[in-house]
Amino acid sequence: MQEPGLGMLGGGGGGIGGLSNQVSASAEQQWRLKAEIVTHPLCEQLLAAHIGCLRVATPIDQLPLIDAQLLQSHHLLRSYATQHHHQHHVLSPHERQDLDNFLEQYLVVLCSFKEQLQQHVRVHAVEAVMACRDIEQSLQALTGITLGEGTGATMSDDEDELQMDCTLDQSGADGHDMMGFGPLLPTESERSLMDRVRQELKIELKQGFRSKIEDVREEILRKRKAGKLPGDTTSVLKHWWQEHSKWPYPTEDDKAKLVGETGLQLKQINNWFINQRKRNWHSNSQSVTSSKSKRKTKMMFQASFLLLVLMAATSYASLETQTYVVHMDHAKITALDRSLGNTKRWYEAVINSIVEFSAQEDEDEEEEAPSPQLLYVYETAIAGFAAKLSTKQVESLKNIDGFLSATPDYMLNLHTTHSPQFLGLRNGRGLWKAPNLASDVIIGIIDTGIWPEHTSFNDFGMSAVPTRWKGACEEGTKFSPSNCNKKLIGGRAFFKGYEASAGRINETVDYRSARDAEGHGTHTASTAAGNVVTGASLFGMAKGAAGGMRFTARIAAYKVCFAAGCTSSDILAAIDQAVADGVDVLSLSLGGANRPYHSDNMAIAAFGAVRNGVFVSCSAGNSGPSESTVANTSPWIMTVAASSLDRSFPTKVKLGNGQEFKGASLYSGKPTKALMLVYGDTAGGQGAEYCSDGSLSPKLVKGKIVVCERGMNGRTAKGEQVKMAGGAGMLLLNTEEQGEELIADPHILPASSLGAAAAKAIKNYVSTDKKPMASIIFQGTVYGYAAPVMTAFSSRGPSSVSPDVIKPDVTAPGMNILAAWPPMVSPTKLKSDKRSVLFNIISGTSMSCPHVSGLAALLKSVHKDWSPAAIKSALMTTAYTLNNKRAPITDAGSDSSESATPFAFGSGHVNPESASNPGLIYDITTEDYLNYLCSLNYTSSQIAILSRGSYSCPTNTVLQPGDLNYPSFALLFDSGAQNITVTYKRTVTNVGSPRTSYAVQMSQPDGVSMIVEPKVINFKKFGEKQSYKVTFVAVGGKTTSTTSSFGSLFWVSEKFTVRSPIAVTWQ
Repeated sequence: MQEPGLGMLGGGGGGIGGLSNQVSASAEQQWRLKAEIVTHPLCEQLLAAHIGCLRVATPIDQLPLIDAQLLQSHHLLRSYATQHHHQHHVLSPHERQDLDNFLEQYLVVLCSFKEQLQQHVRVHAVEAVMACRDIEQSLQALTGITLGEGTGATMSDDEDELQMDCTLDQSGADGHDMMGFGPLLPTESERSLMDRVRQELKIELKQGFRSKIEDVREEILRKRKAGKLPGDTTSVLKHWWQEHSKWPYPTEDDKAKLVGETGLQLKQINNWFINQRKRNWHSNSQSVTSSKSKRKTKMMFQASFLLLVLMAATSYASLETQTYVVHMDHAKITALDRSLGNTKRWYEAVINSIVEFSAQEDEDEEEEAPSPQLLYVYETAIAGFAAKLSTKQVESLKNIDGFLSATPDYMLNLHTTHSPQFLGLRNGRGLWKAPNLASDVIIGIIDTGIWPEHTSFNDFGMSAVPTRWKGACEEGTKFSPSNCNKKLIGGRAFFKGYEASAGRINETVDYRSARDAEGHGTHTASTAAGNVVTGASLFGMAKGAAGGMRFTARIAAYKVCFAAGCTSSDILAAIDQAVADGVDVLSLSLGGANRPYHSDNMAIAAFGAVRNGVFVSCSAGNSGPSESTVANTSPWIMTVAASSLDRSFPTKVKLGNGQEFKGASLYSGKPTKALMLVYGDTAGGQGAEYCSDGSLSPKLVKGKIVVCERGMNGRTAKGEQVKMAGGAGMLLLNTEEQGEELIADPHILPASSLGAAAAKAIKNYVSTDKKPMASIIFQGTVYGYAAPVMTAFSSRGPSSVSPDVIKPDVTAPGMNILAAWPPMVSPTKLKSDKRSVLFNIISGTSMSCPHVSGLAALLKSVHKDWSPAAIKSALMTTAYTLNNKRAPITDAGSDSSESATPFAFGSGHVNPESASNPGLIYDITTEDYLNYLCSLNYTSSQIAILSRGSYSCPTNTVLQPGDLNYPSFALLFDSGAQNITVTYKRTVTNVGSPRTSYAVQMSQPDGVSMIVEPKVINFKKFGEKQSYKVTFVAVGGKTTSTTSSFGSLFWVSEKFTVRSPIAVTWQ
């Protein structure tokens, strides 16, 4: 019997990706699979969205049952999470990718479904209420009885059913409902009339006149469909049709004019042209026949199958429409749209010509098809558009000449005073010399927007905006062109895809403009290019002069992320616009589940940007330390991991037995005295060990320091729960996975994070001592720690999409980073936190990414002719793998003494001064990237999506993925491989001294021998290219218990050392 509250988690049959056999194998495996799902970061959002759908049309007297189901599901989630906490991962990297991919798509589906339900409920509810009102008036006329005041219950009580909370759409302060369609009853007189209906009459009407109400509704709908247009109106439309016979379908502007000329509604005009097209205009008959034939053999997409498995307890129908990103052949579009003047007009005509009809041919009986809605047109980085379409409409699109693919939209998520000094950047020296800072480089930040008034974005002393800039500062909610200056030169917001999937943005908590309501975008923008601000700090900690890596660069902010995430269609629109505007560097601190490159909209748009000469930097993700979790893995993207600075904010936690432990915190108050210590698990109900919402008992925690484990909810949110329950402090314990990394947070009560080793000792002390005590001492800002250390949260390789390329590429500071912050957003973003700050300290690969974006802008200033691949190569081949103590960089995600590997840091930690003069570079052309896709056996139609048209793979040479001219080497061997040989080729370009010789040096991976030919490369001039080959031989199979081994290849001259990491994966 299925467990209550977990119906959507699936039962016995089916599974995720390759998990179908695993699910059916045993009850234990089923349990573990469910545990993987319920501990997934998106599970809470999915559950809330699922319940939100149920509540839309549930009768008000049944809502407590829905709430009970939600509560019970939460309890089960906590139960699974608690048990799963001690289990090892049961999913392979490929299966985990499938799970991530599906759950993201499932969330979008549920949010879109809720929107559809709301629309239908509103229409039917209004019609039913109006019909009831007519019946009531008829009863009054027949009986002559004036209805007296009742109990206060009215027919409009069901309005409450429509005003239910959803985690993705919050209620506004203007009194409108949460669904975005205004009050249910349109007039006060109608509301007054309904208020006089007794509860008894309401029940009788609903039961006794149900069929009458339905008859009235059907009669209204029938009359609407059967209505004929007047003759003079028809003649106007026919005249327009004949005048535009070349492409006889109106654009949105055309239809607006026709509405004015005829007095018809837009829907009537749409229907007339739909019917006219059906009679007079057809697609190529052969393609239609072919399309029908293909549809008969079409297999259900894997995600649809998974959806049925996880929604086994529901009976919802599939959505009528959803947002698709449609890729088109640029060359064919260009030829076709010349007659219409521009690409947008052509796309409008295309989607408006798509029609769905029922099997019935009688015009009066035709079913109305959902109207396609064009959201975006993509013209620069990619070729195509985004639109709300049904599956049948997508099938119809395939008949259009130039169609390449249609991908359902999906949701992605958001993944510095001391940083410049730690990176070796100094005022007046090296890359920060005045001549290098004078050039104009433009960085596009694609994120949550920007707080334009912040002092980090002032334009003091800056020259005029470059004349090549084509961008703009768009008007929106609390944002206008006047907010921009010579520093912040662009501000745009993209939310059509988001609103199409998650509903209209709640403007009481966010802005439909480039203004930042979250803080993330402001923080990343200032990290990359914020102006220098002296005396910056958070509560006096990390005090110093805060400035971006390229603090004289211009900033263009593109807002794409809101409360529920960031849709790929909006991100594509932002990248496309940014490239057209003229940015030099794009910084994206966001990402989602990995997908094949031809269906990964981020990868496709980034490829278009790189093709146009724009450097693209992306965060690696915060899903570490598990392997194969790295995101944004396409080889044309710079993928950035996160590591620590040599600065920390230490605490000292002293136990009653005399033991002391080092922790970290940004709490700015006084130290605690010795207080009673209580473990959350013994201080409340379900989820109390995580100090989750409402789980702690005030009676058990009042005045005590509460021990909370990480997981389930946010780190600072745990402190809020402790404080609400009356606790006096908190100790936040790392899991074994999180190891010894100490993330400092601006807690709202005395609190400290602690490593995994301290966590074990503290839990043992609390469970064995009859009167456990503890105190917390806060030690401010301390410098000089061994650094960098790879953070546990930073996502790890190898890449699950293309293991032939080492990912991530490099690491940069991403832990405890100070940068600009909107003063209207509290440092914790908790509702109870009323503090206002101008700078905040946060952690994540979101913070490391803009460091590299700013450094790329620095290199672009010095080397204006370098390609994005050349800049990337320089940053990779000069990266270092030793810390500031001259010891190997360690990994906080494991034993703190264990050395990190290229699957954690890629080529190593960025070294900007060395990167400005790397000696040699590995350059890569657009054709090289396309040939790489050929080597991965991508089809011509799949490659065309990235190339924006047809591309022919070379037939006169053997292509292998390892031949991509990448600055690193990745190999895959079977675990028992012996004498297996692989040879890869590389080409280097001399950007150092004109007459230079380089000799090869090697550090061979375990189990592999290497032969390099030639062993010496001689250059006679600057810009000269030379090639070499490396032969790797698996000499005796895997020689260690690990699944990977690592090495390096060096080209060494008198002045330069050019290093490439090597990673061997034993399968």
